[in-house]
Amino acid sequence: MQIKGLRKVKRFKIIGRIGLGITVPVLDKKTGQQVIRDGEPVTMPQSTDHFVVPPEVAEVLRDSTPKAMRIHFERDSLDDVFPTGLMQFRGNGDLICMGDGERVTFRRHIASDHSTETVVYERVARWDRIEELGLLEEKKWADEKNGYGTTERIGTNAIKCLYMDCPRYKALLCKPTGKLRFCIEGVTTRQGYYQMTVHFNPMREIITQLDDGRQRIRNHTGRATIVWPAKWRLKLTGPTEQWMNVRKGGQTEKRLIKNIYTPELELDPLWLEDLEAGRVEFPQMETLTDTDVWGPQEEELDKSLLDPEPFVESSNDEEDDLPF
Repeated sequence: MQIKGLRKVKRFKIIGRIGLGITVPVLDKKTGQQVIRDGEPVTMPQSTDHFVVPPEVAEVLRDSTPKAMRIHFERDSLDDVFPTGLMQFRGNGDLICMGDGERVTFRRHIASDHSTETVVYERVARWDRIEELGLLEEKKWADEKNGYGTTERIGTNAIKCLYMDCPRYKALLCKPTGKLRFCIEGVTTRQGYYQMTVHFNPMREIITQLDDGRQRIRNHTGRATIVWPAKWRLKLTGPTEQWMNVRKGGQTEKRLIKNIYTPELELDPLWLEDLEAGRVEFPQMETLTDTDVWGPQEEELDKSLLDPEPFVESSNDEEDDLPF
């Protein structure tokens, strides 16, 4: 016997992050000193022409500024390998809101810097708390300029994600975000996944590249998969120039951004030669079904029966503890 819905809740162990840039201080144009706002130094992201890797990865690769690395995937599902969502974060990294374009999947109410409460979790809205907190009238929820747009109920306990019509999306506060989870060849001292976060255009490209690799493997083996022993190459390409929407003075404008480096995925060329020559063998899993591996399919959980109590949390939760 299993608790209904528990099998669908996954918490992947992230042992390191692969960055696409660094954080640099924002300097005052007149004085040349770092800008201080509300007592905190102001910083901004800056892209690099290499991956920003943890020390153990740099040691294995013998390169602290790698532009490519060999990786592999331990899972076959795109939802596990490269989940995506529309996400807004606070300055301290806490997730405020997340949606899938149809429904809000996560929403955190921030009462103060030290008091927060989750009012939407796994698409389930706590309507009793939403009404008690006055979120249907407050600017934090419904104001056209500062809020999340109108609160439209879907079914009995879900909220519609306004996507491109959301004020936060128009203000570039909510961004399409994807997290690629993978293992790096040679890094075997720790069990878990490395994670790389990307936005906007690279998301479509990575999804397409994963699908192309899966199809290529299927053409040679009859099995559509991306997992080990398939070997992949993750690399940075560029620099290129792109027109992007940026936020300036409370307004959104298009600006030509230079020195853009884009992550790309491809099947490792040496491994691909072995695949095409018939020197690669995949485990014989074709005869196994989902029922053989996981047991009978569980019934769909009625999320309206969920106890709302587990949704209350503090602001000290880290990003990895979030439903993503």
